This record gives sequence, C-alpha cells and structure tokens, in this order.
Amino acid sequence: MEAIVDIINPNFIINNENNIFNIRKKEYENIEVTVREMLRAAEELGFTIMEFGIKDSKSSAGELNKTVRRNLVIRLHRGTAEVDLSVFIPKLIEDNYIVIGGRKKIPLFQLFDIPIVTRGKTIKLRTNVATIMIEESKEFPYVRISAFGKSVPLVIVMLANFGLEEIERMFNLSSMVPIEKPESLYDKFLNELKDFYDSSTGCTRDDFLKEIGRHIGPNQDHKTKGDDFVFSLNLIHKVDIVTAKFLKTGNVLEELVDAMKNIDSFDDTDIRNKRVRCFEYAILQKVAKSIFDLCVSNRSSRFIKFNVNSKQILSDCNVSDIVQFDFSINPLEELTKLSRLSILGPGGFNRDNVPKYLRDIMPTMFGRICPVDTPDRDNCGILQNLLPNVKIDENLKFIDEIQEKQSISIPVSMVPFLENDDQTRLQMASSQMRQAIMLTSFDPALIQSGCENLYSQYTQFVKRARKNGEVVFRDSRKLIVIYNDKDFDVIKIGVKSIYVENLDSVNVCVNVGDKVKKGDKKVFMLKIWTV
Repeated sequence: MEAIVDIINPNFIINNENNIFNIRKKEYENIEVTVREMLRAAEELGFTIMEFGIKDSKSSAGELNKTVRRNLVIRLHRGTAEVDLSVFIPKLIEDNYIVIGGRKKIPLFQLFDIPIVTRGKTIKLRTNVATIMIEESKEFPYVRISAFGKSVPLVIVMLANFGLEEIERMFNLSSMVPIEKPESLYDKFLNELKDFYDSSTGCTRDDFLKEIGRHIGPNQDHKTKGDDFVFSLNLIHKVDIVTAKFLKTGNVLEELVDAMKNIDSFDDTDIRNKRVRCFEYAILQKVAKSIFDLCVSNRSSRFIKFNVNSKQILSDCNVSDIVQFDFSINPLEELTKLSRLSILGPGGFNRDNVPKYLRDIMPTMFGRICPVDTPDRDNCGILQNLLPNVKIDENLKFIDEIQEKQSISIPVSMVPFLENDDQTRLQMASSQMRQAIMLTSFDPALIQSGCENLYSQYTQFVKRARKNGEVVFRDSRKLIVIYNDKDFDVIKIGVKSIYVENLDSVNVCVNVGDKVKKGDKKVFMLKIWTV
C-alpha cells in the first residue's frame, strides 16, 4: 500500500548551513586555533613552542583499543627544559560521532552558564579552569572570594591586584560616605573597601599580598602565596579564551564586582543566559586546565617539571555520562541523541545537585528548546532537545531571535495532529516512537505529519551518494560505490548490531552497474523511513 499524499511541512524544513547537526563539526574544526590562542599565556612566561598541531594517530593495544583518535601535539621548552603537553583526542567521524573502544559514541550537547550565575547571595563564575565564588561570611570581612580551594576577603584581593590609587579611582573612595545599613552584597563590599582604604595609608602591594597569604594558610612565605593567588585569578581569562569571550570587562575580578552590582540581571532560568558546549567540555576544558596548571606551577621555577596523561581525554570520553554510546535502533532515536542537550557534565551539575527549578519549563525555551520532549523519572528536565534550526551565534550562545514556527523537537514533529494532544501524550508518543523496532516489510503510513523525510540525511540509517559514480560491488554485507574522481564508499548493508539484538534495518535500492548521482538517496534506504 502506497501513501496517498507525500507531504512536506514547510515550517520544519531545515537550514542546511546552520543547524544543530553542524555544531559539533564547526566546534571540532576550531580546536587547533583555540588551543594555539591558549598557549599565548605560556609564551608570556618565556615558553617557546617547539611543535604544535593535530595529527592523525593509529590506535594502540590496551583498554582503548580500536579507538579512532588523533594526536594534539603540544611541545614547549624554556631554557634547557622541555615540556610535552600532547594528548590524544577522539577523531570526529561523520560530522557528529567519535569511536571509543570500537563503539560509536555521541557527545551530547551541554547547557552551560555564560559564565556568571547567581543563587541567592552567592555568585559563581564558571570557567574551564576553575569556579570562582563570591559569598557572604558571618564574620567581618563579610564578602569573600573563594577560588582554588581557598577563601579570602575580596577587598584585600582587590587592593593587592589594583593598588590603592587605582581602587580609589574605580570607586571614588575618598569622597564616599559609608552606607549606614547595607543590605546588598555590593553595599557591604563598598563599606569594607572604604574601611580598608582609609586604614591602609602607606601600605604597599606587598603588604596586601602578605595578608592574602595569611588567610590562605600557615605557610611562612605569605607574600608568595598571595602573589600566586592573584596571578592565578588574572591568568584565567588569558588561558580560558572561550570563557573570556563572555566577560564584559575582560577581567575576572571586575566581572565579579559587576555581578554583585547588577545581581538581579543574572537569571539562571533564562535560556538566553546560557550557551551550548560539546567539544569544549570534552577536549578544550582539559587542555586549558593543563596549560593553566603549567603556568601556575612553573612561572618562576628554574627546574620545570610537568606531566600530563596523554590518554586522559579518551578515558573521560569512555566513561562520561554525556558522551553516550550510539545504541540507536531506529532513526528517531539517533536524531534524538544528536539533538540532546544536558545540564549535567564537566563544570556543571551532577545528577544529585540539580536544583528542582531548573527542571521546569521556562518561557525562554520557546523557539530554542523543546518544552515537551524530555525523559521521565530521574532525567526529567535534565535532558532536553535542541530545535533543529535553533539560532545561536558563533560562540554557541542563544540569541534573542527565535524560530517562531518551530517550537518542538524532531521526534515530536513526527506526531500527526499534535496540536490536539497535550504535553504528556506528546512526550509519550515521542518516547515510544524512539523504541520502535525496524520492519522488514511494511505499509507506509496513511497519515503523516510532513516531517518524515526532512532530517533523513543526518542519520546513519539513510545513506546518500556523496558524488556522481557507479555501484561496482554488492553482496549480503557491503556495497561499494566508486565515484568518477576515483574516490569510493564502502557501505555496510548487513544486519545492524545493537546492544539488544541484531536487526535487518536497510533496504538496498541499487545493483552492480547502477549509476548514482550526488545526493541520490537511492543508494540504499532504511525500510521504515520510505514514504
């Protein structure tokens, strides 16, 4: 039985240039340029780059055998010392996948703050190398900065970093009248700054550094401890250039002070205050931390010692909660994973500390994230789905302009007459469609939503000819297509091995001798997807 009408829903036609299926590829292609920019911080400390670049690497025996990987080569030297920061990174295949231990995996998208977030009177600045917090203490000085496992009065750090004259100019302290009943964190900070400024006449930067050191610990070399603390704070935006793009002031301390002053403008339920991450959390975050640690531990040392675990990134990709194996049993399940967005992951939340209100539907989701398509039970509100044509800028930040006509995910768009269903039924329908078993023979649906074929080119269940060519071989397991420029594809057409069972999932549409054209979907198609 053939479908009566082949419908295409114009509201869901995907933008081939900018869509969620291109995000991973674009981010991956920028890794080398981004890391090179990070290394400028090391060069400022006298390190010279001996070798740098990304090279293909063969898989080796061991736990991560059959991992498709590349080698990010970073070799530095200073004086007579050489430092090797080289690490293996997964190779991106088919624009969206990596292969770890012989299995395809999909790095899910991560929803991340940009970068300030406030909860109550606590302010957090999340970066790829450290989380910096401003919080209120029960004892004077009340406003403290917590970073690198240490807690120090913010006013002392400000005075040590900027000096008395610059602080006076920034806050006009000489003419400032103390606030009698300070209520906000910012007002308390100003009062403390005024108090310390008035009582610090004649003090030098070294005095403030020593005071920081005394707060950090009992070590006798207080000045060095304080200097290291301030240096580390100023190093963050130099190494973590991804986060630095979102700093309005270009300085971590100034950014935190601005956040205290405008604390009500940071709403962590507003999707516009968040961005999308993928290979940033999987690769760039770990490389940035290595460069940061190298600079902090060896900025003044004569004898440089620093090592990295070259397989750490691959190991983390093998056990990460948001780098998931591709166990898709049908195209909808695969497309769902390709568009999945999680608030868990490195630098973010774990499943036990997600605030309940972040699981709720938020108004700013509209036109960006599907409010319906989220799992039930523990993952409810934690895993979401990006809309296929969601509009984000070059830094993967959501922009104010939204996709008004497209407000639901790919699986939900497959539900006919969805406007007559409620949220629970749509969630259940999309969930059950993702569990559908592929059929060897079937009748096309009489009722369609018009979205059945709109995303087929982005799933491995449908293969298209990359160029003009000819089918030269076919048996029960594979199909070989040679293109006119002598390039070729070997396409697996046997049973698809998945985690539960083996399923026959493809319908071969060509034979030996058939000519194919670029983009031709008749190389072979999945049986359940044909309309």
